[in-house]
Amino acid sequence: MEHLNEFLDEVHRDHGDILERFMLVMGFTDENDREIVFRILLKNLVNHQEAEREVFDALRRYPDLGVDRHLVTEVLDNADREEAHFESVLERMDQLSVTGDTWIEQLLLLQKDVKAHFEQEEREIFPEIREIARVARKSDEVLKRYRLTRDVLETAA
Repeated sequence: MEHLNEFLDEVHRDHGDILERFMLVMGFTDENDREIVFRILLKNLVNHQEAEREVFDALRRYPDLGVDRHLVTEVLDNADREEAHFESVLERMDQLSVTGDTWIEQLLLLQKDVKAHFEQEEREIFPEIREIARVARKSDEVLKRYRLTRDVLETAA
């Protein structure tokens, strides 16, 4: 039961870490350094997204957890739309110099959108999952899936 709460705590920490990495990218003025740190940020975002998706898919597969399957489906559908939006922003950014004003504007837009996603997730989804945690019998598997997916993706890089 407590594992779902641990999962949410880890995701919350990951959200904070990712938002801090946006600021780190902005702190570099050298083109090569900024590019390297930005690519690390992107890798962190992708890994986080894939690990979350695995867990939300698991929550949908276990109806005995009591999760609102429609809510999880909505979250996953919304994630698909946001992913497409993020990809379009990244495509525009790929055409620009990382030290240019337009690239920085796009980075700030991406940061704003990612932050809004995190806030919505924590406001709308986390309370639902915390409630489930009170009665969950398979919550240890959810945390295990998140950690395993995240760690496998991190080591595969």
